[in-house]
Amino acid sequence: MKRTIEHRVYTHDYNARTQLLESHVSMFEYGNLPDDINKMFLEYYLQCESMVCWTDKFREEKLLAVECTLAGDLDPYGLGQDVVAVTRNGQSLNLKRDVDCIVGFNNKTMRPCADIFTDAQTLGEIQTSIDFLIFWTRLSPLVRTSDDKMREKVVEAFRNIKKGIPVTLASKNVLAEFGIPDEITVTDLTQPDFADKIQYTARLYDDVLRWHYTRYGHATNGSSKMAQQSVEEVDATLSQSMILPLSMLNARREMLEKVNAMFGTNITVELSGAWRAEVTTFENESGEASIDGSSDDPEKEPDAAPEDEKEPEDKKKEEEKDDDKTKDESN
Repeated sequence: MKRTIEHRVYTHDYNARTQLLESHVSMFEYGNLPDDINKMFLEYYLQCESMVCWTDKFREEKLLAVECTLAGDLDPYGLGQDVVAVTRNGQSLNLKRDVDCIVGFNNKTMRPCADIFTDAQTLGEIQTSIDFLIFWTRLSPLVRTSDDKMREKVVEAFRNIKKGIPVTLASKNVLAEFGIPDEITVTDLTQPDFADKIQYTARLYDDVLRWHYTRYGHATNGSSKMAQQSVEEVDATLSQSMILPLSMLNARREMLEKVNAMFGTNITVELSGAWRAEVTTFENESGEASIDGSSDDPEKEPDAAPEDEKEPEDKKKEEEKDDDKTKDESN
Protein backbone atom coordinates (compact mmCIF):
# COMPACT_ATOMS: atom_id res chain seq x y z
CA MET A 1 0.00 0.00 0.00
CA LYS A 2 1.38 3.36 -1.02
CA ARG A 3 1.80 5.68 1.93
CA THR A 4 1.85 9.43 1.47
CA ILE A 5 3.94 11.86 3.47
CA GLU A 6 0.76 13.08 5.18
CA HIS A 7 -0.05 9.52 6.23
CA ARG A 8 3.42 9.00 7.69
CA VAL A 9 3.17 12.24 9.68
CA TYR A 10 -0.23 11.19 11.03
CA THR A 11 1.09 7.72 11.86
CA HIS A 12 3.99 9.13 13.89
CA ASP A 13 1.63 11.36 15.88
CA TYR A 14 -0.87 8.52 16.36
CA ASN A 15 1.81 6.09 17.55
CA ALA A 16 3.18 8.61 20.05
CA ARG A 17 -0.31 9.28 21.45
CA THR A 18 -0.93 5.53 21.74
CA GLN A 19 2.34 5.03 23.62
CA LEU A 20 1.63 7.82 26.12
CA LEU A 21 -2.03 6.87 26.59
CA GLU A 22 -1.14 3.23 27.16
CA SER A 23 1.25 4.15 29.97
CA HIS A 24 -1.12 6.69 31.52
CA VAL A 25 -4.18 4.42 31.70
CA SER A 26 -2.01 1.77 33.38
CA MET A 27 -0.92 4.18 36.14
CA PHE A 28 -3.56 2.96 38.61
CA GLU A 29 -4.88 -0.41 39.73
CA TYR A 30 -8.47 -0.76 40.90
CA GLY A 31 -9.74 -3.41 43.28
CA ASN A 32 -13.32 -4.77 43.37
CA LEU A 33 -14.21 -2.88 40.20
CA PRO A 34 -17.62 -4.02 38.83
CA ASP A 35 -17.47 -6.02 35.60
CA ASP A 36 -19.57 -3.46 33.72
CA ILE A 37 -16.96 -0.73 34.24
CA ASN A 38 -14.16 -0.59 31.68
CA LYS A 39 -11.01 0.55 33.48
CA MET A 40 -9.42 1.84 30.27
CA PHE A 41 -12.36 4.16 29.54
CA LEU A 42 -12.55 5.17 33.21
CA GLU A 43 -8.95 6.42 33.13
CA TYR A 44 -9.36 7.89 29.64
CA TYR A 45 -12.29 10.03 30.78
CA LEU A 46 -10.39 11.18 33.87
CA GLN A 47 -7.03 11.94 32.28
CA CYS A 48 -8.16 13.20 28.87
CA GLU A 49 -11.44 14.91 29.79
CA SER A 50 -10.73 15.69 33.46
CA MET A 51 -13.89 14.05 34.90
CA VAL A 52 -16.06 10.94 34.96
CA CYS A 53 -19.64 10.27 36.07
CA TRP A 54 -20.58 7.23 38.20
CA THR A 55 -24.26 6.32 37.96
CA ASP A 56 -26.61 3.32 37.92
CA LYS A 57 -29.41 5.08 36.03
CA PHE A 58 -28.50 3.91 32.54
CA ARG A 59 -28.98 0.14 32.44
CA GLU A 60 -30.82 -2.15 34.84
CA GLU A 61 -29.41 -0.46 37.93
CA LYS A 62 -25.87 -1.50 36.92
CA LEU A 63 -23.15 0.90 37.94
CA LEU A 64 -21.34 2.55 35.03
CA ALA A 65 -18.55 5.12 34.72
CA VAL A 66 -19.25 7.37 31.72
CA GLU A 67 -18.09 10.68 30.29
CA CYS A 68 -19.94 13.79 31.34
CA THR A 69 -20.10 17.57 31.50
CA LEU A 70 -21.28 19.87 34.25
CA ALA A 71 -24.13 22.26 33.54
CA GLY A 72 -26.51 24.82 35.16
CA ASP A 73 -27.33 25.47 38.80
CA LEU A 74 -23.83 26.66 39.67
CA ASP A 75 -22.41 26.35 43.15
CA PRO A 76 -20.45 29.26 44.73
CA TYR A 77 -17.30 28.13 42.87
CA GLY A 78 -18.97 28.02 39.46
CA LEU A 79 -19.22 24.23 39.28
CA GLY A 80 -22.49 22.98 37.83
CA GLN A 81 -24.69 20.83 40.04
CA ASP A 82 -26.46 19.43 36.96
CA VAL A 83 -24.68 16.66 35.09
CA VAL A 84 -25.11 15.58 31.47
CA ALA A 85 -23.88 11.98 31.34
CA VAL A 86 -23.26 10.36 27.94
CA THR A 87 -22.46 6.79 26.91
CA ARG A 88 -20.48 5.77 23.84
CA ASN A 89 -23.58 4.28 22.19
CA GLY A 90 -25.38 7.62 22.16
CA GLN A 91 -27.46 7.49 25.35
CA SER A 92 -27.59 10.57 27.58
CA LEU A 93 -29.12 11.46 30.92
CA ASN A 94 -29.57 14.64 32.92
CA LEU A 95 -28.54 13.91 36.49
CA LYS A 96 -27.92 15.75 39.74
CA ARG A 97 -24.43 15.71 41.20
CA ASP A 98 -24.15 13.93 44.59
CA VAL A 99 -27.85 12.97 44.36
CA ASP A 100 -28.13 10.28 41.69
CA CYS A 101 -24.52 10.29 40.47
CA ILE A 102 -20.97 10.96 41.63
CA VAL A 103 -18.61 13.06 39.53
CA GLY A 104 -14.91 12.33 40.02
CA PHE A 105 -12.00 14.47 38.87
CA ASN A 106 -8.53 13.68 37.59
CA ASN A 107 -6.65 15.79 40.11
CA LYS A 108 -7.08 18.52 42.71
CA THR A 109 -7.34 21.27 40.08
CA MET A 110 -9.90 19.27 38.04
CA ARG A 111 -7.75 19.45 34.92
CA PRO A 112 -6.91 16.82 32.26
CA CYS A 113 -3.41 15.61 31.42
CA ALA A 114 -3.30 17.77 28.28
CA ASP A 115 0.42 17.20 27.80
CA ILE A 116 -0.37 13.65 26.64
CA PHE A 117 -1.44 15.19 23.34
CA THR A 118 1.00 18.12 23.13
CA ASP A 119 4.01 15.91 23.89
CA ALA A 120 2.74 13.26 21.47
CA GLN A 121 2.55 15.90 18.74
CA THR A 122 6.13 16.97 19.48
CA LEU A 123 7.33 13.36 19.39
CA GLY A 124 5.54 12.86 16.05
CA GLU A 125 7.21 15.93 14.56
CA ILE A 126 10.63 14.74 15.73
CA GLN A 127 10.06 11.35 14.12
CA THR A 128 9.03 13.07 10.87
CA SER A 129 12.24 15.13 11.00
CA ILE A 130 14.25 11.93 11.35
CA ASP A 131 12.50 10.52 8.26
CA PHE A 132 13.55 13.52 6.17
CA LEU A 133 17.12 13.43 7.48
CA ILE A 134 17.39 9.77 6.48
CA PHE A 135 15.94 10.61 3.06
CA TRP A 136 18.60 13.25 2.37
CA THR A 137 21.43 10.92 3.38
CA ARG A 138 20.16 8.27 0.94
CA LEU A 139 20.11 10.43 -2.22
CA SER A 140 22.58 9.49 -4.98
CA PRO A 141 24.75 11.85 -7.04
CA LEU A 142 23.03 13.12 -10.17
CA VAL A 143 25.37 12.52 -13.19
CA ARG A 144 24.81 14.66 -16.30
CA THR A 145 26.29 13.48 -19.62
CA SER A 146 26.55 15.15 -23.04
CA ASP A 147 24.67 12.41 -24.97
CA ASP A 148 22.85 9.10 -24.60
CA LYS A 149 25.95 7.09 -25.57
CA MET A 150 27.95 8.55 -22.72
CA ARG A 151 24.98 8.03 -20.36
CA GLU A 152 24.92 4.33 -21.24
CA LYS A 153 28.65 4.00 -20.55
CA VAL A 154 28.28 5.72 -17.16
CA VAL A 155 25.33 3.50 -16.22
CA GLU A 156 27.32 0.41 -17.24
CA ALA A 157 30.25 1.58 -15.13
CA PHE A 158 27.97 2.01 -12.12
CA ARG A 159 26.58 -1.49 -12.61
CA ASN A 160 30.09 -2.96 -12.78
CA ILE A 161 31.09 -1.14 -9.64
CA LYS A 162 28.03 -2.51 -7.85
CA LYS A 163 28.95 -6.04 -8.99
CA GLY A 164 32.53 -5.60 -7.84
CA ILE A 165 33.96 -5.52 -11.36
CA PRO A 166 36.93 -3.13 -11.72
CA VAL A 167 36.29 -0.09 -13.90
CA THR A 168 39.08 1.21 -16.16
CA LEU A 169 39.92 4.87 -15.70
CA ALA A 170 41.14 6.47 -18.90
CA SER A 171 43.41 9.53 -18.99
CA LYS A 172 42.40 12.78 -20.67
CA ASN A 173 44.62 12.06 -23.74
CA VAL A 174 43.09 8.62 -24.29
CA LEU A 175 39.62 10.06 -24.07
CA ALA A 176 40.51 12.72 -26.63
CA GLU A 177 41.78 10.05 -29.07
CA PHE A 178 38.40 8.31 -29.05
CA GLY A 179 36.52 11.55 -29.21
CA ILE A 180 35.01 11.13 -25.76
CA PRO A 181 34.40 14.35 -23.83
CA ASP A 182 36.70 14.61 -20.86
CA GLU A 183 34.15 16.36 -18.67
CA ILE A 184 31.28 14.66 -16.84
CA THR A 185 29.27 16.99 -14.66
CA VAL A 186 28.13 15.60 -11.32
CA THR A 187 25.55 17.30 -9.13
CA ASP A 188 25.84 15.94 -5.61
CA LEU A 189 22.39 15.76 -4.04
CA THR A 190 23.59 13.67 -1.12
CA GLN A 191 24.01 15.41 2.24
CA PRO A 192 26.15 12.94 4.22
CA ASP A 193 26.68 15.44 7.03
CA PHE A 194 22.95 15.11 7.82
CA ALA A 195 23.76 11.68 9.26
CA ASP A 196 25.35 13.44 12.24
CA LYS A 197 22.14 15.37 12.84
CA ILE A 198 20.08 12.17 13.06
CA GLN A 199 21.65 11.15 16.35
CA TYR A 200 20.98 14.57 17.90
CA THR A 201 17.38 14.53 16.68
CA ALA A 202 16.94 11.01 18.07
CA ARG A 203 18.37 12.24 21.39
CA LEU A 204 15.78 15.04 21.40
CA TYR A 205 13.06 12.38 21.03
CA ASP A 206 14.42 10.59 24.11
CA ASP A 207 14.64 13.90 25.99
CA VAL A 208 11.00 14.83 25.32
CA LEU A 209 9.88 11.34 26.37
CA ARG A 210 11.99 11.56 29.53
CA TRP A 211 10.64 15.03 30.40
CA HIS A 212 7.10 13.72 30.07
CA TYR A 213 7.59 10.71 32.32
CA THR A 214 9.57 12.77 34.83
CA ARG A 215 6.44 14.90 35.35
CA TYR A 216 4.48 11.74 36.08
CA GLY A 217 6.60 9.96 38.65
CA HIS A 218 9.49 8.46 36.67
CA ALA A 219 12.44 10.75 37.36
CA THR A 220 14.69 9.16 34.76
CA ASN A 221 16.93 12.24 34.63
CA GLY A 222 17.76 11.57 38.29
CA SER A 223 18.52 7.88 37.89
CA SER A 224 22.10 8.61 36.88
CA LYS A 225 23.53 11.60 38.71
CA MET A 226 25.59 13.90 36.52
CA ALA A 227 28.87 15.32 37.76
CA GLN A 228 27.34 18.81 38.08
CA GLN A 229 24.39 17.60 40.17
CA SER A 230 24.39 17.45 43.93
CA VAL A 231 22.58 14.74 45.87
CA GLU A 232 20.10 17.40 47.02
CA GLU A 233 19.27 18.25 43.39
CA VAL A 234 18.65 14.60 42.54
CA ASP A 235 16.40 14.20 45.61
CA ALA A 236 14.51 17.36 44.62
CA THR A 237 13.85 15.88 41.16
CA LEU A 238 12.43 12.75 42.78
CA SER A 239 10.19 14.83 45.03
CA GLN A 240 8.90 17.02 42.18
CA SER A 241 8.29 13.93 40.05
CA MET A 242 5.85 12.48 42.60
CA ILE A 243 3.62 15.58 42.92
CA LEU A 244 1.25 14.81 40.02
CA PRO A 245 0.90 11.02 40.56
CA LEU A 246 0.11 11.44 44.26
CA SER A 247 -2.34 14.27 43.56
CA MET A 248 -4.10 12.07 41.00
CA LEU A 249 -4.14 9.13 43.42
CA ASN A 250 -5.68 11.21 46.22
CA ALA A 251 -8.32 12.60 43.84
CA ARG A 252 -9.33 9.04 42.90
CA ARG A 253 -9.48 7.96 46.53
CA GLU A 254 -11.77 10.87 47.37
CA MET A 255 -13.94 9.99 44.35
CA LEU A 256 -14.21 6.31 45.33
CA GLU A 257 -15.03 7.17 48.93
CA LYS A 258 -18.18 8.94 47.66
CA VAL A 259 -18.92 6.19 45.11
CA ASN A 260 -18.70 3.46 47.76
CA ALA A 261 -20.93 5.41 50.12
CA MET A 262 -23.64 6.05 47.50
CA PHE A 263 -23.69 2.70 45.68
CA GLY A 264 -22.63 0.29 48.43
CA THR A 265 -19.46 -0.82 46.65
CA ASN A 266 -15.97 -1.43 48.00
CA ILE A 267 -13.81 -0.20 45.12
CA THR A 268 -10.18 0.60 45.93
CA VAL A 269 -7.37 2.22 43.97
CA GLU A 270 -3.58 2.16 44.23
CA LEU A 271 -0.68 3.09 42.03
CA SER A 272 0.31 0.28 39.67
CA GLY A 273 3.52 -1.69 40.00
CA ALA A 274 5.82 0.58 37.99
CA TRP A 275 4.68 3.64 39.92
CA ARG A 276 4.77 1.89 43.30
CA ALA A 277 8.42 1.08 42.64
CA GLU A 278 9.10 4.78 42.03
CA VAL A 279 7.26 5.70 45.25
CA THR A 280 9.40 3.22 47.16
CA THR A 281 12.54 4.77 45.68
CA PHE A 282 11.26 8.22 46.60
CA GLU A 283 10.52 7.15 50.19
CA ASN A 284 13.93 5.49 50.58
CA GLU A 285 15.76 8.51 49.17
CA SER A 286 13.82 11.10 51.15
CA GLY A 287 13.21 9.11 54.32
CA GLU A 288 9.54 10.13 54.24
CA ALA A 289 6.65 8.01 55.48
CA SER A 290 4.84 5.95 52.85
CA ILE A 291 1.78 7.29 51.05
CA ASP A 292 -0.60 5.30 53.25
CA GLY A 293 0.83 6.96 56.36
CA SER A 294 2.81 3.96 57.63
CA SER A 295 6.49 4.02 58.45
CA ASP A 296 9.02 2.88 55.86
CA ASP A 297 10.50 0.38 58.33
CA PRO A 298 7.92 -0.89 60.84
CA GLU A 299 10.55 -2.92 62.71
CA LYS A 300 12.84 0.03 63.24
CA GLU A 301 13.02 1.07 66.87
CA PRO A 302 12.93 4.77 67.79
CA ASP A 303 16.26 6.38 68.50
CA ALA A 304 17.27 6.61 72.14
CA ALA A 305 16.59 9.95 73.77
CA PRO A 306 19.59 12.26 74.27
CA GLU A 307 21.04 12.62 77.73
CA ASP A 308 19.50 16.05 78.31
CA GLU A 309 16.02 14.72 77.36
CA LYS A 310 15.93 11.87 79.88
CA GLU A 311 13.35 12.01 82.64
CA PRO A 312 14.55 13.52 85.93
CA GLU A 313 13.63 10.28 87.75
CA ASP A 314 15.89 8.27 85.45
CA LYS A 315 18.77 10.67 86.13
CA LYS A 316 18.19 10.38 89.88
CA LYS A 317 18.36 6.57 89.75
CA GLU A 318 21.63 6.70 87.81
CA GLU A 319 23.11 9.11 90.37
CA GLU A 320 22.10 6.79 93.25
CA LYS A 321 23.77 3.85 91.51
CA ASP A 322 26.99 5.89 91.13
CA ASP A 323 26.92 6.78 94.85
CA ASP A 324 26.48 3.14 95.91
CA LYS A 325 29.34 2.10 93.66
CA THR A 326 31.61 4.76 95.22
CA LYS A 327 30.76 3.57 98.78
CA ASP A 328 31.56 -0.06 97.94
CA GLU A 329 34.96 0.90 96.56
CA SER A 330 35.82 2.91 99.70
CA ASN A 331 34.91 0.00 102.00
